Amino acid sequence: MKNLIIVSRDWEIYKSRFETNNELQQHFLLTDAGTTSKQSMLNEANVMIGEPDLTAKCVTQCKELDWLQSTWAGNNKLQALPKKDYALTGVKGVFGLQMVEYVLSYLLYFSRKVEDFNRLKKSHAWEQLPCKTLSNYSIGIMGLGSIGQELAQRLL
Repeated sequence: MKNLIIVSRDWEIYKSRFETNNELQQHFLLTDAGTTSKQSMLNEANVMIGEPDLTAKCVTQCKELDWLQSTWAGNNKLQALPKKDYALTGVKGVFGLQMVEYVLSYLLYFSRKVEDFNRLKKSHAWEQLPCKTLSNYSIGIMGLGSIGQELAQRLL
């Protein structure tokens, strides 16, 4: 059985998924912070699930770590660390729609001059501001990984 530690702001969600899945319970022992010190949990962890920015702060303390499953796509902080004696896996192909919405929200925010409209609204001034539709712009995408491909398909 492997000792699993969850290092995430959403740790309660992950923990509940492990607790309700009998197959996972047979393979992993959830480390309980209530019965074990934090340092002991880190020392004994064989498997870690977590966010790269949080796991990067403690992964070097994990002496028995075999595998770290990142919950994000970008793992630069972990890859920059000198500790390399474990398997690091990331999440791919699941963030496309969220990132498309993120990018579109900023494209609309700037093209529709939302900040300028808010400033005018606060000053109780009405002024017609020129703005363009997104069809007036050319969009460049740097990198055609799963997120870039999803963005390119949605923007066509």
